[in-house]
Amino acid sequence: MHFIKHISDCGELQVPHGSLNGTSTTCGTTRVLTCDPCYDVVGNGVAVCSDNGTWAFESRCTIKGIAAHFNTMNFSNNSHKYCTLLVNRI
Repeated sequence: MHFIKHISDCGELQVPHGSLNGTSTTCGTTRVLTCDPCYDVVGNGVAVCSDNGTWAFESRCTIKGIAAHFNTMNFSNNSHKYCTLLVNRI
């Protein structure tokens, strides 16, 4: 008697303004979200590849100081990254 083990693959998960650690996309894999400078993780930041081939993931990256009328400007100086929030006048 032979047993066949089916291994689901969730594919790569893309998160705007962020990245997930590791490279595995197979069933049972857990990956953690890190957001780009000037962005914060909203949610628990953990993605789990389910046995049905989909990611269980409800997190995102949002701009720091969440506000609808903010823009972000990233710049670096001697390997240090800074965030500047500019208020749009309405």
